[in-house]
Amino acid sequence: MEKYYKDILVEGIKRKNDAQSNSVKSFFSKKIKTDLQSVSPADQKVGEARLVKWIAESLRPFSIVEDEGFKDFAEFLCNVNGRFVIPSRFKLRKDLSKISSLTTSKMREMMKKDMKYFSASTDIWSSRRMDSFMALTLQYVTDKFKMVNLTLEVSQLHGRHTGNFIKDELIKYFDLWGLNKENLVLMSRDNGSNIVKACRDWGIQHFGCIGHCLHLIVGPLFIKRDSNNNDEAESFIDSSVVEDDIVDYDTEEILEISQSRVQSEAAIATKIVFVVTKLRKITKYIRSSVLAKEKLAHYQNLTGTNNFYCMLLLY
Repeated sequence: MEKYYKDILVEGIKRKNDAQSNSVKSFFSKKIKTDLQSVSPADQKVGEARLVKWIAESLRPFSIVEDEGFKDFAEFLCNVNGRFVIPSRFKLRKDLSKISSLTTSKMREMMKKDMKYFSASTDIWSSRRMDSFMALTLQYVTDKFKMVNLTLEVSQLHGRHTGNFIKDELIKYFDLWGLNKENLVLMSRDNGSNIVKACRDWGIQHFGCIGHCLHLIVGPLFIKRDSNNNDEAESFIDSSVVEDDIVDYDTEEILEISQSRVQSEAAIATKIVFVVTKLRKITKYIRSSVLAKEKLAHYQNLTGTNNFYCMLLLY
């Protein structure tokens, strides 16, 4: 049989191996039918109405209907036999963990098989809640001249973003993925002095992002900067200040308001305006500083309350 049907056997073994390969698509792949009849106009209108209702109530973008993942899921629901049961959030979290492990293994196999030299890029940014994150992406070209771009890490950062801190994070990422910095051709970075110092101290080739340079040049022309001086707010929660020395001045002001009943109403009102103005500056600074936000969260954990007034009295 091998003599006369060798090609057919090889092709069958290859299809079997491809079907059993660990990939994200094969993990959830289903045989989808394509011979279903179209729904009636009435059912089409009902479905569209429910889709619009979901988009409006859940604040989803209209472009979600053009998302490939959404269309693939909708097509699966339209072609599946039987009633599909929507999984719980806990089941989805468990499935996401499986996909993450599967994708990580697949990426490691790709890198081990096709990659020798590579370039990388890293960036640090803050969310609207002032949570700081750092990412590492990797790019390389295969033997068939195919460009591959992989996002290896996106992790939250805590503390001051010094050059040594960023260098240690990059070393940790490289060790985690088994990357050799000797095979790194170039590291693309922003133009912050901390990341420049990290790359220089680590001894790797690095280059500033051109897009970031253009943003630094053009950005000030379109972004209106606040001219108010926040030095008083910065002195309140700057990371270089000793914790025992923080908020003493503001605490005295607040206590003075509660104890100075003999003062006139006009004087009390002036004090209130002063404290409110100062708290507004502090709030504005906290909302624009990652370190200040982390310091505030630290105090909240110590006091066991979110009441900012109580924190000022306790500290």
